[in-house]
Amino acid sequence: MNNGRWTLPSLGGATLLLVLSVPVTASAEPTAADRATARELALSALADEDAGRYAQALDKMQRAEAILPAPPHLLAIARCEVALGRLVEGAETYQELSRFELGNAPPPVWSKAVQDGERELDRLTPKVPKLRVLVEPAGIGDAELRIDDQPVPAAVIGVDRPTDPGRHRVRVTAPGRGAAEKTVNLARGESKTVTLVLAGESRASTDEDAHMTPSSSGGASKSQPRRHDGFLFRLGVGGGRLEDQFEVNVLGIPGLNVARGVATGASGSFELAFGTQIGRPGLTLGGAVYGEQVASPKVSITGAPGTDVSVGTLALVGPFIDFYPDAGGGLHFEASLDLARIEMKDSTGTVEKAQPFGGGGVLGIGYELWLADEWSLGILGRFIGASLWAGDVHHTVTVPSLLIEATYD
Repeated sequence: MNNGRWTLPSLGGATLLLVLSVPVTASAEPTAADRATARELALSALADEDAGRYAQALDKMQRAEAILPAPPHLLAIARCEVALGRLVEGAETYQELSRFELGNAPPPVWSKAVQDGERELDRLTPKVPKLRVLVEPAGIGDAELRIDDQPVPAAVIGVDRPTDPGRHRVRVTAPGRGAAEKTVNLARGESKTVTLVLAGESRASTDEDAHMTPSSSGGASKSQPRRHDGFLFRLGVGGGRLEDQFEVNVLGIPGLNVARGVATGASGSFELAFGTQIGRPGLTLGGAVYGEQVASPKVSITGAPGTDVSVGTLALVGPFIDFYPDAGGGLHFEASLDLARIEMKDSTGTVEKAQPFGGGGVLGIGYELWLADEWSLGILGRFIGASLWAGDVHHTVTVPSLLIEATYD
């Protein structure tokens, strides 16, 4: 891996030249020009792959493979297909690689490419989603099935079909029975069953995981709940009340000459979170940024008022987990462990030199209502606690707050 992207360590520099110089068993021996062209394509593809330009890398490596078949080419093709989210194609390319005829004395890099491909296929296989399509009433012999507008053999009805992760439109038609359609989201490693109900009249319906489907009598059945799965993006704003209790050790001797103080004030609250489903629908792991800002907080030290802070900002960043007990419902719980920092400005707007730094945590409970197929709007009650230090000053910060949140899921 390189910066989160697949790289091809076995195809670098002299190794790649060795790969492209080995004769292959084919109906026509490659010419010197063929080898040179394949080498240039492969080198250019590696540069594109390392820069994250997987589509360009895939096209060039497929061209190189067409000119000069070689296991390292197939390995690179499979990796690019997986990086592009085309898991089914990637798995099939890995299978093709495993069946490559190496001959009696294959080059070591060829054997290594086959071995690497087998290991990567083992890791990829459980991540390939499966989609099962059921059609009601059962036994319609002339049903025509399409997935993402591509015709699919009717023989796949009722069986698990490996399918790439993402959003897919499933449609079935039959003479005299109209059409039924649904859209489904698949996450990596997920298996889903979609039931399409064909009415007895010629009419079409759509189902976006939450719309109405025609019943066998031609009426509408109950709506199906949307689901919290796949990628999550959340933005929230609101307000709360920040309290910062701090202790100052004047002499630097623990337990001696400790002055205490508190800073309080109404705060503006902020949240930005990204995540992806783990384990099951409704369970998300990701990263988040939380913020609280107080203008002109009330500051007192051992009972004496202080007014030297004009703006105080608390920021936290770290991993978060979000859980919907019902993957289609609105109630959810979130928690986070974070790094925390306070930035304070004096009355002139100058940032103070000693900025407290430490750790904190976030707990929240919220409820959302669906606005569209993948968008919801809700309210979140949130509590932040943090412990921070700046030299000999220890800060204990607590912030209860209430936010309005928009979530894409």
